[in-house]
Amino acid sequence: MSNNCAVILAGGKGKRMKSELPKPLFEVLGEPMLEWVIKACKNAALNDLCIVKGYNAHYIDEYLCGRYETVLQEEQKGTGHAVMQARKFLEEHLDSNTLILYGD
Repeated sequence: MSNNCAVILAGGKGKRMKSELPKPLFEVLGEPMLEWVIKACKNAALNDLCIVKGYNAHYIDEYLCGRYETVLQEEQKGTGHAVMQARKFLEEHLDSNTLILYGD
């Protein structure tokens, strides 16, 4: 039986934000953008999530408190490279329907 899962790309710096906080953690209507995406995934029955973190990744770790699997994109080399960081997660979910989403 296959699951539905998602890889959420949450490594963005948000240069225009002029902040140390990763862009997906900026709040919209009182919640981080990343949380809006996570809630949408849950509402769409995406059971397993992998969050790709990058810029100041420790903020993402602190926010998630271990709720979801994470992987680190040490160097920001684009969207395709970010997805490649989740390779192990994707290989573990070969029989799943997988959605790739932006965390912001």
